[in-house]
Amino acid sequence: MEAEIKSHQAEIDAENKRKQAEIDAEIKREQAQIDAQLAIEKANIERETKLQIAQMNIQSDHEIEEMKGYVELQKAAMNPPSPAMTSDVEGDFKSDAPKKKTRKKVSIKTPSGKIYEATIGDDESSENEQ
Repeated sequence: MEAEIKSHQAEIDAENKRKQAEIDAEIKREQAQIDAQLAIEKANIERETKLQIAQMNIQSDHEIEEMKGYVELQKAAMNPPSPAMTSDVEGDFKSDAPKKKTRKKVSIKTPSGKIYEATIGDDESSENEQ
């Protein structure tokens, strides 16, 4: 009888070990699946982050180019009129004809396609000097 009990106990122990091995294998499979899902999610987050950074860099580059165009426009507005324009106007001052203002239209197109325009002309102080 004692031999039967030991034999039965050995069967139960073997069954428990087999079930424990199955449970351990299932846990390992589930952990591997979770790890794979985490790796995919991490890759997606990294891809989205890189995409957003690239979009911000492109936007920043466009804004920089627009600012450069605006600065060039402001520089052109601050420059004195060209010698050809000045000599043409001097001829008008020497005659008795009424004085007319000179104007020059300047337009600059930025790489992003935005166009800045300005008009350069005589101001009140130059009229009063003559």
